[in-house]
Amino acid sequence: MTPIEHLEELDEYDEVIITGGEPLLHSVAVGSIITELRYRRPECLVYLYTAMYRPMLLDFMRGLDGVHYTIHAPATDDDLADFNAFQCAIKMWGRPGACAR
Repeated sequence: MTPIEHLEELDEYDEVIITGGEPLLHSVAVGSIITELRYRRPECLVYLYTAMYRPMLLDFMRGLDGVHYTIHAPATDDDLADFNAFQCAIKMWGRPGACAR
């Protein structure tokens, strides 16, 4: 796999998966990529693969067609708490402040 230099290189694809390393370590860039992909190719399916929960993930949800959340072994208590916060956030999506971590 070759990293892309410009988003225009993705114009021919019907599906884009944003994966890592860990994409949410670069959350501003990921948000910009999702926004630009939606502007350029609204019909393109866009997925995010992550092993990290941060509240800004919810800001991206409207621009995504799916999120694949992975818990890596050995999972710590913090990893499990983040996953539970992610699940709560998805269940309560659209209700600000309903879940806290």
